[in-house]
Amino acid sequence: MGYNQEIADIILENVKSSIELDAIHFSDYEDKFDIDDFEDTAKQLISSGQIVAKIHKDYHSLYIDF
Repeated sequence: MGYNQEIADIILENVKSSIELDAIHFSDYEDKFDIDDFEDTAKQLISSGQIVAKIHKDYHSLYIDF
């Protein structure tokens, strides 16, 4: 698995709307995507400089804070 362009598009679209949102929660997409793909895609976007964000994991889910 790994990077998923569909996930990347969702993350990038949410970053554009970051005035209203401050994080993307995997739990909103868990029926559609694998958590490892979600995390790998976020890491790729962060490392390539496409987004400025941090990945967090808590007892409930994974989320991307920007």
